[in-house]
Amino acid sequence: MRKREFLLVIFTGGIVYCFIEILWRGYTHWSMALLGALCFGSFYYLEPKLSRVNFFLRMLILCALVTAYEFCFGVVFNLWLGYNVWDYTNLKINFMGQISLLYSFFWYWLCILSHFLRKLIRQRIFDALPSTANILPNLGKAKS
Repeated sequence: MRKREFLLVIFTGGIVYCFIEILWRGYTHWSMALLGALCFGSFYYLEPKLSRVNFFLRMLILCALVTAYEFCFGVVFNLWLGYNVWDYTNLKINFMGQISLLYSFFWYWLCILSHFLRKLIRQRIFDALPSTANILPNLGKAKS
């Protein structure tokens, strides 16, 4: 991955996630730009390496990664630094108020949506895939 490609990817991830948070909650926190950039950058890097894995399983793997990142950021920014960016203690099936099953469900669907943006960036902006490649994911069985 080239330097400018990497910078565009992490910048896009940070900005888009902050925009989603503003739409969802009405506000965001600067640490969410870091988290969005980390998630989107990780997805962009990992997805080609997981291309042989079934699409929905691949999204589940990325969802687990988001949840792990969310927990780490929650421990640092909410518990250690006391910024109180989010608190899931009132939700059922949460862990330490930092991650919850409900939000993991949301992250799964966000991973699916972000797949199309990542593919668009890779294919149309950086031409890393053949121009004839379909923007839709392979929803069938994994390639053998």
